[in-house]
Amino acid sequence: MCCGARNEAYRLETRAIPDSRLNAVIPADLAPRSDRRALLILALIAFCVKAWTIAHAVTVAPDGYGFIALAQSLERGPLLGALRGMEQHPLYPAWLLCVSWPLRAVGAWSGPATWELSGQIASALAGLLLLVPLYYLGKELFNRVVAFWAAALVSLLPVPLRISCDCLSDSTYMLFAVSAVCCAAVAVQHRRAWLTAPCAIASGLAYWTRPEGLMVGVASLLFLAVAQWMPRWRWSRRERIAAFSTVLASVLFMVGPYCVLKGGLSAKQTWKRLTGQLATPHARPLGAALADLALDFDQANMRAFDWLAILGLVATWRRRWGRPAMLLALFVVTGSLAGLVVVSLKSGYVSHRHVMTPFLLTIFWSAAGVFVLAYHLASAWEHLRRPARCAARLPVVVASPCGSGSARDGGAPQAAAELAWGGGAAERRAEAADPVGAGTMPPLRRAYALGAMLLALVACVPAMARPMHHVRAAHLEAADWLATRMSRGDAAVDLCGIAGFRSERPHYGFYHFEAAERDGYRLRFVVAE
Repeated sequence: MCCGARNEAYRLETRAIPDSRLNAVIPADLAPRSDRRALLILALIAFCVKAWTIAHAVTVAPDGYGFIALAQSLERGPLLGALRGMEQHPLYPAWLLCVSWPLRAVGAWSGPATWELSGQIASALAGLLLLVPLYYLGKELFNRVVAFWAAALVSLLPVPLRISCDCLSDSTYMLFAVSAVCCAAVAVQHRRAWLTAPCAIASGLAYWTRPEGLMVGVASLLFLAVAQWMPRWRWSRRERIAAFSTVLASVLFMVGPYCVLKGGLSAKQTWKRLTGQLATPHARPLGAALADLALDFDQANMRAFDWLAILGLVATWRRRWGRPAMLLALFVVTGSLAGLVVVSLKSGYVSHRHVMTPFLLTIFWSAAGVFVLAYHLASAWEHLRRPARCAARLPVVVASPCGSGSARDGGAPQAAAELAWGGGAAERRAEAADPVGAGTMPPLRRAYALGAMLLALVACVPAMARPMHHVRAAHLEAADWLATRMSRGDAAVDLCGIAGFRSERPHYGFYHFEAAERDGYRLRFVVAE
């Protein structure tokens, strides 16, 4: 309604009404305002949980004994000979060896258990460092609230927690892979071409840990190259030349030496099956591969977080799809999932460890989905409690001029009345378009948001509280049995490697037991589950 003769622009200031619908879903005070304080809190939580998990672990994963053997071969030397004979990529065994030195220097820590503890500590340290790129990547994709709670979920969800406390290379790989994606996201979002150098270096370190690290780096750098065709994201010519020259130099110095040393990109059997050097054990239909991948992703996400990630993606897609950092993350997730489907078709095997890269990049949507779900539950509860007489109540509107005139001077304030309980049409449209934002909200909705996130974290406790590898406690008894009954010249076939390693007796795996006769041992015992 027009009041007055002059047409001047006015700003409407609506008083804060406790029950009014505001354009915010995520309260800004649900996370520390300082990044250092947030990272410190996350580190303390992760340290306590990982220390408890390692202290109550029965043993380590069977694959961990292979990494321990590789670390021991690096220590015995010669270095080049040990590197050439490795089937796995060497960065994690080298990191495990470095961690074992101070532990073995202490007299009280010696024997096979020291190597197991060294592998667990090496993974736990990498898991603690992972929180830094994970938090800053979440800030680029959403905001610091989503980043904080997503990192907390990664620290407490059972599958990523146990992987980061086990004698496995996945935690170290995830540190470098997420760092590469984070550097690429900041580079394309804020047009900082110099960050392509740390992105390429982190990708190279991820490749020295696991072969799929090369795929993450290639996907990130490929998106950066494609982004140069978009005028909004394009760097200057000098920046493009410097960036891609740095990438080329990093690839030559990070990937080239390993390829020359090993005679190829990787010596793992999975890579040989993908490249046709080894025959595929059995062909799998596409449906079975997709079902296997979905099952492993469900195990990593505890099922419910899959649906929360879909909810968060649907709720935030409309306003955030144009963010280059968001598109980069989705591009890497899509490439990782496509690569895992190919691996499942060729090798017939994919585990929950292999889906960690897409899991870490989608955990932000899961955290956002928790807040979106809490928002809708709070809205439904407010709607049920809303008195019918309040539907027509109007807010108190104060009109203040933005121009030279005022209401007293005969100005013309234009007041657009809004319903106190529903908000204006523009507010509702903005809220529906971007339900995940950072701002203030009524106390009831803040309580719903905090309660939903705490409930999600508490849901992780039962599975997290179970001792790691508790089903393999019998292997420790088998180790004591072998240590007392094996005589000189005897050897055992140990399918998991736990009993043979703990007993410090000659043992062979399933694929190497034929070498026992060549080494002069008699195979008299078999340890199997």
